[in-house]
Amino acid sequence: MRKVMWTIGAAALAMAACVSYQQKLALHADGSGRLEADMWVDDMSGLTAALTAATAAPATATAETAVAAATAERPVSEEMGSAFANVAGLKIVENWALLETTGEGASASKKEHTRLVLDFDNLELLKGHGIFAKQDLAFKTKGGKCTFTQLIRNDRKKEKAEEPSPETEALTRQMFDGYTFSYEVVMPGEVTDTNGTVAADKRTVTWSWPLYDFTEMEEIKMTATSKVK
Repeated sequence: MRKVMWTIGAAALAMAACVSYQQKLALHADGSGRLEADMWVDDMSGLTAALTAATAAPATATAETAVAAATAERPVSEEMGSAFANVAGLKIVENWALLETTGEGASASKKEHTRLVLDFDNLELLKGHGIFAKQDLAFKTKGGKCTFTQLIRNDRKKEKAEEPSPETEALTRQMFDGYTFSYEVVMPGEVTDTNGTVAADKRTVTWSWPLYDFTEMEEIKMTATSKVK
């Protein structure tokens, strides 16, 4: 399941678990730069593990002890970087995954946090690999301006079904509350045009969507144009 989810466009599969994704790009005028990508996925096996641990624990053990044992931090076997390992012009700076525990006692929970940091000679080298397998990335320089574009096509087919009731939609949104897909790009110079939000430095642009809204969109296009510094 997790392998498929690295392809961010697979919206239907993303909805099968609570996912947050954060991407940061720092771009130079020649198209080179750095990518930082972080993904947090709720470990849905935690409840089963906790129940198993509680059942197997001695009668004297507390429920909190059983949950703590089940949510202990451990390495996660799958990272995002393997798809980029042998691509000329790309250098993997960080590539790791860890099961992180938050909270204490009975309220403890865990998320699989996967992080990838890449240096690239050209942004378009990322296309067709890993998390960008079903995305279009472009960076063009012309007439003293640079233009960045990232296009995500969710491959979920719209089902011909009745529209959910307001109550059902509200409940679904509540389930995925707090989970977001966010993107940031630092352009080589002052931003002159974008469909995102420009920061005070006039070079950083951000886009962000709640998980529910992100998966409901068939196409997500992010674009920004800046002066060449």
